[in-house]
Amino acid sequence: MNAMRIYKQSDEIKEMQRKISAALVNKERSAQINEGQYRRQLDLEHDCHIDKTLLQVKEVQDLIDRDAEARRQQDRLQNKYSLQ
Repeated sequence: MNAMRIYKQSDEIKEMQRKISAALVNKERSAQINEGQYRRQLDLEHDCHIDKTLLQVKEVQDLIDRDAEARRQQDRLQNKYSLQ
């Protein structure tokens, strides 16, 4: 009982409790911030992977289109010479 009375009256103990509570809150906030940063990093990496894949698909499609255009030009030339 005496210890409880000292505990309730001690400003130093109350101040230490406030500091501990504040430290716990700060620790939780820090963990939440770190989690948010980690998730943003994962999202950025995922988006980067998607962009890279889309770019590769576009490059392949561009090659196909250029090849098709070259074939059309070749066909036109052959038709031109066969008509002459």
